[in-house]
Amino acid sequence: MLKKLLLSTCLVSVLSTGLEPMPYAVTRDVDTSQVSKILMYNDMLMVILNGKVEEVANQYYFKKLKQRVTVYPSFMNVVNVKRVKMDFVDLTF
Repeated sequence: MLKKLLLSTCLVSVLSTGLEPMPYAVTRDVDTSQVSKILMYNDMLMVILNGKVEEVANQYYFKKLKQRVTVYPSFMNVVNVKRVKMDFVDLTF
């Protein structure tokens, strides 16, 4: 009995200290040690798009879950970006 208790305690301690979750940026080979313009632009894009993404996600998932969902910018990933030609807008005041 004492042997099993000691073995299970050792196993739990090894597993709890040896397993560290890997951050998303490490898996994507993104250098987050210093602030870069790419990371700043990505963060700004996620914050700007978050409202629309959350609205579309709620339109889809509310039918199935019967509750609203929250989409965090850190969970989003930009797959494709395309520039759309816009007409000139005069912003003089």
